[in-house]
Amino acid sequence: MVTNPPFVISPDNAYLLRDSDATGDELSRDVVRSCAATLTEGGFASVMCNWIHAAGDWQAPLREWLSGLGCDALLLHVTSYEPLAYAITWNSTDADSDPEKFSDTVTRWVSHYRSAGVARIATGLVILRRRSSASNWVRALDGCARPRGRSGEHLQLLFEAGDVLATPGAGQLGELLSGAWRLVDGHRLSQGADYVDGAYTGEAMLSRRPDTGIRATFDPLVLELLVGCDGSRSLGEVIERAAIPGGFTRGEFHSLCLKAVKDLIARGYLVAMAADSAG
Repeated sequence: MVTNPPFVISPDNAYLLRDSDATGDELSRDVVRSCAATLTEGGFASVMCNWIHAAGDWQAPLREWLSGLGCDALLLHVTSYEPLAYAITWNSTDADSDPEKFSDTVTRWVSHYRSAGVARIATGLVILRRRSSASNWVRALDGCARPRGRSGEHLQLLFEAGDVLATPGAGQLGELLSGAWRLVDGHRLSQGADYVDGAYTGEAMLSRRPDTGIRATFDPLVLELLVGCDGSRSLGEVIERAAIPGGFTRGEFHSLCLKAVKDLIARGYLVAMAADSAG
């Protein structure tokens, strides 16, 4: 199930494809909850939506929407706007053709947001999977972009990763270290460095081709370890064999590696051999 409802949060009801009679983000909330109620066991629903949130906490409203739905969920956050930027974005077509209308509309929208106490408005996706036989998990991924190609395979990997990472505590660590993992085919590695205070600080990023909008950044210091994840050895063995960079203790570097590995699994770039073979 895929839905792209008229989710824009505004005081207007001028355009069917954009506006609705609902107050605030009620329409997006109701669509998410209605989709969950409609799904059969194992079924998926993707909902493009906007929602209101406090500054710095984009997840909280979505987690409230999902309470008690009997679904696992991925929350993909694309961006959040301050009210003025949001109003400008959704009325930009009038900026050149009718500047007076544009100015009046933006002023009215911002006044509406101020009266309603709106701090930020987010855009993103809520993706649900009906699974009522066990406790459900919710995973939130920030820094996502709009997809530029088919994303179904990548999303399937994200849900498989969510199942692995939902295992609590020591059980999860044991599963990660004993498993054989490999980087997915069809990804692109990009590296860059910024010059700050007399030194370069680097970052590496993985993205999919075609771009699914879900990227993963990590410290380049762990790149050699990731290359070693070819599915032939357990993760624990790969970490133990990795050279320790200068300035790190063994424990510090291993913690850095595990943090990167968990994020790459969560974002669908490191997969267990069984999952990769099945795909």
